[in-house]
Amino acid sequence: MKVPRKPQENPGETPDHEKYKFIVDENKWLYDVYFKLKDIMEKAVQPLEEYLKVYDPYKDILKVNPDQYIRDLEQQQEQPKTEEDIKKEINEFKKKEEDLKAGIPDDMHISCFWVNCRELTSILAGKYSHMQKNLKGYIAKRARERTQKLQEIFKEMEKKILTQPENIEELTNLKEYLQQ
Repeated sequence: MKVPRKPQENPGETPDHEKYKFIVDENKWLYDVYFKLKDIMEKAVQPLEEYLKVYDPYKDILKVNPDQYIRDLEQQQEQPKTEEDIKKEINEFKKKEEDLKAGIPDDMHISCFWVNCRELTSILAGKYSHMQKNLKGYIAKRARERTQKLQEIFKEMEKKILTQPENIEELTNLKEYLQQ
């Protein structure tokens, strides 16, 4: 029994001349079937490539490292973001996460392929939630630092107020300090 093999190059058409009629490659049909199948598969993959464009808006979030983003935010000394700006950013990430979960189905049928989108959706949603968590932590850290600074200032004020003035000059200075 002989196994058909795809010819390495196109065997060409059947020669018209009678003496070459028997030299034609008997596996030409396999060569033709291979290229028809290849053409069909290339056409079947094309809708997948078009579907990939659905994820173009999410390329930015995939490139972001949430931890590095917060480190960069902490190092902004010139114009640090206000808490309101950060809250707006958190709400934007939350809305994008909800839109993502609502907009992309878990499974879909595209051409002759069945595409499972759960893993990618969970990765993207995880990035959004990680960003929200880190930004909330950043707000909490800033609030903690400010509270500690205020506490130190109040301790100094208390220390100054509770010291007994020894002369009239110190009493006058204390009175002026209290009026400030």
